[in-house]
Amino acid sequence: MNHKEKLFGSWNAAITTPDQGTFPALLTFTADGIVIADESPLPFETSGHGNWIMRDDGEVALTFIALVGSPEGPNAGKIKVVGTLQFDAATAGWNGRFKVELFDASGQVTLTDRGTHSLTRIAVESLD
Repeated sequence: MNHKEKLFGSWNAAITTPDQGTFPALLTFTADGIVIADESPLPFETSGHGNWIMRDDGEVALTFIALVGSPEGPNAGKIKVVGTLQFDAATAGWNGRFKVELFDASGQVTLTDRGTHSLTRIAVESLD
């Protein structure tokens, strides 16, 4: 199995940023290059949807976007995450860096943060 095939599936992620500390997220990577992301959401935030590719050096590049609404209903903006992942043979997981940007409804960046993410596969467990 190559590194690309080791990425397919769903992962628990530990997300760490200087401003927000460490918090959990869930990431799913499909064989056809789709990434779906969820974290403890902001009010009125959707799941993140995007794409990933495997670079020639074995590093994964990913980008996903989540939409943010408002109590009144209209679009309040979006969140964009751009990151990389490298396979860690010692843990059979993935680690990397990312940048997150929050955009208002007019498309202006209102917040930028950077951090790291560490992924551990969600294992299939036996039913008792």
